[in-house]
Amino acid sequence: MRTRNVRLFLSVCFTWRRWLGAALSACIASAWGATEPSHLEVDEVVVTGTHTETAWEVPRSVTVITADDIARGTSSNLVDLLAHEANVNLRSFFGNDKFATIDIRGMGDTAGSNVLVLIDGVRINAVDLSGADFSSIPLDQIERIEVVRGANTVRYGNGAVGGIINIRTKRAVDGTHASLKLHAGGFDSHGAALAASSTLHGVSLATRSSSSDSAGYRDNGDLSRQDGAVELRYDGLEWLDAFARAELHQDHYGLPGPVSRTDFLASERARRASNAPHDEGETTDRRFHAGATLRDEHFGQFAVLASYRVRDNPFVIGFSPLLTPAQQQDAIASQQRDLQLSHTLPYTMLGLEHELVIGYDHQSADYQRREDGRGFLDRSHRLLGGLTNHAGYVSSRWALP
Repeated sequence: MRTRNVRLFLSVCFTWRRWLGAALSACIASAWGATEPSHLEVDEVVVTGTHTETAWEVPRSVTVITADDIARGTSSNLVDLLAHEANVNLRSFFGNDKFATIDIRGMGDTAGSNVLVLIDGVRINAVDLSGADFSSIPLDQIERIEVVRGANTVRYGNGAVGGIINIRTKRAVDGTHASLKLHAGGFDSHGAALAASSTLHGVSLATRSSSSDSAGYRDNGDLSRQDGAVELRYDGLEWLDAFARAELHQDHYGLPGPVSRTDFLASERARRASNAPHDEGETTDRRFHAGATLRDEHFGQFAVLASYRVRDNPFVIGFSPLLTPAQQQDAIASQQRDLQLSHTLPYTMLGLEHELVIGYDHQSADYQRREDGRGFLDRSHRLLGGLTNHAGYVSSRWALP
């Protein structure tokens, strides 16, 4: 009798578990709007340097921001957009994106030199470790942003301890297109952006230009900038994709200086006042890029990317009416050259597809800083520096059964 009761009890338990499992499956299927079991899929593709992989395959915390996300959002610049993401912190002391810093994984004051920013595979971090100039990146020309958190120095080189911000710009589509955008906002902010592109028989020509001005929240906190770019691309053949692009960024900005605790707590007028009404600076940034990708069914893919950048940044901090502007002007000038070569070779072994990547990166830069103008003996001086990096890497991906 006891044996039959135990068997009956076990049978009831197994039957109850089947009923409960079926009920839960039905509830989940109803909630997801499906009658058949399904698995969660991620359509986003993350570019991680040497190859392309889906978000599930990246062993990092990854966020992908698309052009549709940017269009639906309310952010007016790139740093404000990135600041909405988890574990991505914005550090800005001027209220705009000119001197803003994006901090990933708690790098603190060293975030500018430990978070790498790439535009179409080219790093835009300054060679003096001051970080990337986010004001030179128009938001309306971004196709997608990939934020990869965590150390990526092996794949991307120096400056990628905290994470990567990989920006892909828009490419010309078939036909002829043009767009004009106007905007206006608080603190006397206004601007315009014009873009046009045309494609014929695989040859595309795209241009863009934009201009914006803002008085800023504080006195002498103004920022005006102009951007322009032109790109010529050919992808009419399955085995070839080549492009050349030239970009120009110019800006002029005020440096309002710090605010004392007394003024900050006194009133809004005192908080917005400037104790350095004549401190200012400007930037001229010229970038040239060229690259080509060749694909072959048997020999894989060969890619080359070359870039050249010239940046000038004169500024005045601590203006004195007793001296001429030329006598107290500081200036930073830099030239940067980058070259990236890679060969991607897919192969089959044991009936599975694998991939081998061999690459070489070269970077050289010249840096010059002039302090206290040019008119003072034993006071005006110039600092010179140079940087050369060579890196080779081999990356292999194996598929396991």
